[in-house]
Amino acid sequence: MQQIRNRIWQGIAGLGWLFLLVVLSACSPQSANQAPYFSLPAISGALISLHDFKGQVALLNFWATWCAPCRQEVPLLESIYRKYRDQGFSVLGIAVDSRKDGIEAFIQEFQISYPIAMGDGKLKAIYKVKGVPESFLVNRQGVIVAEYIGVPTASDLERDIQRALAQK
Repeated sequence: MQQIRNRIWQGIAGLGWLFLLVVLSACSPQSANQAPYFSLPAISGALISLHDFKGQVALLNFWATWCAPCRQEVPLLESIYRKYRDQGFSVLGIAVDSRKDGIEAFIQEFQISYPIAMGDGKLKAIYKVKGVPESFLVNRQGVIVAEYIGVPTASDLERDIQRALAQK
């Protein structure tokens, strides 16, 4: 009988430790929607990583040259990038196309001045991208604070960027 009681208490203690681990892991910084790390080739040939935006507010924008809403979104992103870049804001366009020459033509057509990286299916899966355009606003601490599926309104995007920039 004593052995049964001991096993019951051992099971309860084990469940207590498991519960404590679950609670502690839920409180860890990783659970705060930390932006997954990446390193991608830029259209320029250099590598761009999430660490390049450390201490900045960054909008990670997944897009494609064949995407009509992406074509509508680019002027908004370019305008907002120019407006807030001196305040610690950046846009990183992540092209999901496979043809570099098509991406370069798109950049020239829309006169994009923010950095563009060549994305891949692996990064789309890590970020759980559902389609294009899709964007993630990452604050100075590397936490995703907003997600935009489709083209966001200028007012929503600016409001969220201003909030993120105000946080130190």
